Amino acid sequence: MIRKAFLILPLMLFFASNFIFPQNFSKTELNFPGFTGGNIIWGDYNNDGFLDILFAGGPYPWAGTSTIYKNNGDGTFTLNQISFLLKLSNGAGAWVDVNNDGLLDIIISGYYQLLQRPETKVYINNGDGTFSQASNNITGMYYASIACADFDNNGTIDFVISGLDRDFNPTSKLYSNLGNGQFEEVAVNLVGVWQGSAAWGDFNNDGNLDLVIAGKDDIDNNISKGVTKLYRNNGDGTFTEFQTNIAGIFTGSVSWGDYNNDGLLDLLVTGDRKFELFGFDAAFTAIYKNLGNETFEKADIQLPGMINSTGIWADVNNDGNIDILLSGSNNALGIEPFTKLFLNDGNGNFTASEDSLEQLALSVASWGDFNNNGKLDLMLAGYDKDNQTYVTYLYENISSTPNSRPSIPTGLNEEIGADIVKLMWDESFDPETGTESITYNLRVGTSPGASDIYSAMSSQESGLRSIPAFGNTNHNTTWQIRGLESGEYYWSVQVVDNGFLASEFAAEKTFTIESPTSVDDGIIAFQFELKANYPNPFNPSTRIVYSIPSNEFVTLRVYDVLGREVATLVNEQKSGGVYEINFNASDLSSGIYIYKIQAGNFVESRKMMFMK
Repeated sequence: MIRKAFLILPLMLFFASNFIFPQNFSKTELNFPGFTGGNIIWGDYNNDGFLDILFAGGPYPWAGTSTIYKNNGDGTFTLNQISFLLKLSNGAGAWVDVNNDGLLDIIISGYYQLLQRPETKVYINNGDGTFSQASNNITGMYYASIACADFDNNGTIDFVISGLDRDFNPTSKLYSNLGNGQFEEVAVNLVGVWQGSAAWGDFNNDGNLDLVIAGKDDIDNNISKGVTKLYRNNGDGTFTEFQTNIAGIFTGSVSWGDYNNDGLLDLLVTGDRKFELFGFDAAFTAIYKNLGNETFEKADIQLPGMINSTGIWADVNNDGNIDILLSGSNNALGIEPFTKLFLNDGNGNFTASEDSLEQLALSVASWGDFNNNGKLDLMLAGYDKDNQTYVTYLYENISSTPNSRPSIPTGLNEEIGADIVKLMWDESFDPETGTESITYNLRVGTSPGASDIYSAMSSQESGLRSIPAFGNTNHNTTWQIRGLESGEYYWSVQVVDNGFLASEFAAEKTFTIESPTSVDDGIIAFQFELKANYPNPFNPSTRIVYSIPSNEFVTLRVYDVLGREVATLVNEQKSGGVYEINFNASDLSSGIYIYKIQAGNFVESRKMMFMK
């Protein structure tokens, strides 16, 4: 009997360690540079089906880096040494298809040590592993955050940036995408912050992406405080600030996610809650539950408070519920490293996992399935207090539960207006994620399979996402696109589950926006207007019509996607009237071009596509 007891005990310990407390992650032996002070972003920039890595805005404090590691598809990564990106520190970066050509471009911001000032740069993907800097006048910022989304539903992805400008002012600005690699500032009143975070999400499911911004509101640490502001997108280019009970934080993060699978985006907030408690710093973490009536309440969920931290969530064990990773410092009085995964049981409870993750402070973390096995892996970086150094680790997801692809959407339909279309589809199904919680990802193009009007940042053939993120229409099964020019359009949609695994695209549909009516009746000669070119797409020539109500000096120029001028069509004084210009592009390469008119104070741009 004694010998049996000795045999049973090891078996009990084996089963306890492997089944009662299963490990979700295993640290790989891959080597990456130590990192902090920025962010790490997954994105398939070369469209080979494997997620690559962008390190942006670090390392701490001033050396600066903007580095791409190419995923070789065999479990290894190689430093991309042919792409020049400005080395910036204490900033942020983003992968985003700026010009809707199906390739991920880059936006980065941070402090440029050589010139001793902050910079913000846009780099266009050339499709050969290199990037070209686009000409822009964007405010340089450091201690920055960047969040990208198509806030005005015109098919091009815009971005908001917060941080310190060159004059050390906490600043937040919204930039509208002109579609040619260039951006222009939008006149909206946003709270200026630094050491913060921003995120887009349609929290009220009205088809317009809303914005949350958090950070420190003053450069003077003696009077500064953390603020968190929620702005509702009104759908007309304006925003309304909501008065909420969401705690103000900085040196942390804000992130949208539907933790209770009710189809409403909730908000995860982590960071320093300075001045909230009698002027002292306080480490803070909370989930704010979306009640569905444009109000939020703090959920009764206990999570450790964090500063200098990252809070990210996604379904890591493929049970359909989004889990939370917290990494940073859980003590406001000093650097006390803390990294922990909290698993969502689907009933409103989060339980700390037993994963052996490195305890890091000043942390950066991100999810991405680097080996395409349907399980989200973890990139984790920050300060190793024990060894007094900065480190970066890639953890492979070794959980036993596979993720199944969602079902393909059905019931695609559309309602068409003069220059607007409302696209609709039926709710879909996912084996793990609940129907209410799945998101949808839309693409629209001017030719079959294209995304040149509305980029899904996914492969049309496989459905694999180029970025690990929720779908671009969030939970909505209807979506409007505004400002469409005349022509035929091709569109489709896919489903994205809580593990960022996407379905294949639905069978493609088409719709047509009618050609503009004749302008020879002289009515619109009494107003400034730049009409949509016709035909579009075109080969090799197209007509451009514009009108001016009075004598003005008029310039009409054509630009490529990098913002380089390729043609001047008008550059002279014109009397009031309606004018038609024929533009021949036979000497140019196929692609998207922007034509821009300036007449007095009137400035407008439109997009056209040349297809040989």
